Amino acid sequence: MCASRLLRKSGVAAGLVADAIGWRADLVVQAGVGQRHTEVDVLREEWPGVTFIGFDPLPAIDPKSYDGTLIKKALGAGETTATLHVPRRHKDGSSLHKFIDQETTNTVEVDVTTLDLHFPQRPTTGKILLWLDCEGHELRVLWGANKFLDWVDVVNVELTARPPSDDWSSPTLVYKLLQRRGFWMQWIHSQHIHIGQSDAIFCRQHIFNPSRCCVPQEILRWNEFHQRS
Repeated sequence: MCASRLLRKSGVAAGLVADAIGWRADLVVQAGVGQRHTEVDVLREEWPGVTFIGFDPLPAIDPKSYDGTLIKKALGAGETTATLHVPRRHKDGSSLHKFIDQETTNTVEVDVTTLDLHFPQRPTTGKILLWLDCEGHELRVLWGANKFLDWVDVVNVELTARPPSDDWSSPTLVYKLLQRRGFWMQWIHSQHIHIGQSDAIFCRQHIFNPSRCCVPQEILRWNEFHQRS
């Protein structure tokens, strides 16, 4: 059954942005897969032959439904175990952080690893897209990807300005980390204004295209960078 446009929009947006800047992935590594993972179908249509490796410990996910390699672990900043908080009404919104309203969740103990530990060597000679949709744990996943980030060309990350708990990753800190690692914010998409949530696509300097950028501050940063250099 084809996914609806509403469910497919993150994958569609990422594919459109990649096409606009003349880039495509050979490998997509997902931190957070969910039960529907409709972006996989969309991006496979856009990039024939692309490989997917996904990390998600949610017990309800059927590995057979994922068109790639599924590792039933969460990603974070270290190798450990943690409590996954599972909302009853939206299991794909499960998080390693507590929600403000604890009465609305179930919990399950899960294993946590890091991208650096799982990938001691570069997993492909091709181009890598890192897809972060891990409900507030994005910054910790990046902390655990110090070496892995060297191999990444593009990052798609969910940012939440109005989080359901104080433990959620700060969009500002995620931006600063990626900026320090040589990434530029190319585009913002899939906005949910009522919770201040959106996805942002970051790419390496040699891929970034200011004429295809929707973030005025990032264009100004790009101009200032080139004036200095």
